[in-house]
Amino acid sequence: MKNPLVGGILVSALCLGVLLNRQSLAESYQTQSTAQPDQVGLQPPSAVPPLTGHSLSIDRSKDNPVNLEQLGQPPAVEELAHHFMATAYSLRGRTASGRRAGHGVIAADHRVLPLGTRVRLEAGPYTGEYVVADTGSAVRGREIDIWVPSESEAVRFGRRRVKLIVLQRPAKRAPRVKMSR
Repeated sequence: MKNPLVGGILVSALCLGVLLNRQSLAESYQTQSTAQPDQVGLQPPSAVPPLTGHSLSIDRSKDNPVNLEQLGQPPAVEELAHHFMATAYSLRGRTASGRRAGHGVIAADHRVLPLGTRVRLEAGPYTGEYVVADTGSAVRGREIDIWVPSESEAVRFGRRRVKLIVLQRPAKRAPRVKMSR
């Protein structure tokens, strides 16, 4: 339709037809009284109140109560459990976050687990809480590196599948603004 006036007239006519059809249905419903009350205890249609405009309202507050305390709750910790491939490393020095490499430190892909994320690992004797404080050059996707004190322990660790549960994500910081001189 290229003319909006014609479209408006058609919509108006359609709405008028719907309203007239609704009214005629209500009138025919009221005039039908052929059904007899049966043994179950139904009332004849004449006893049913007539339909009037838009007076129908449904009170669902009693049907499905909502616990307001649950609406703002974060998902349970177990819902954040994922499986990662883990390796171990034993380098010394500072991590990408500036923290010293040591017990409780893991390296992860910053796009999957940002620096500062607290996690719980289930990895046999290495089970415990860790902080993502490093990014490895070869750590991509769902891979992590667990810091261990010696190279021989890292070799013994090998490569294994671990369960990782996110305990706390870091707070979002305001973006850095470059100051002009």
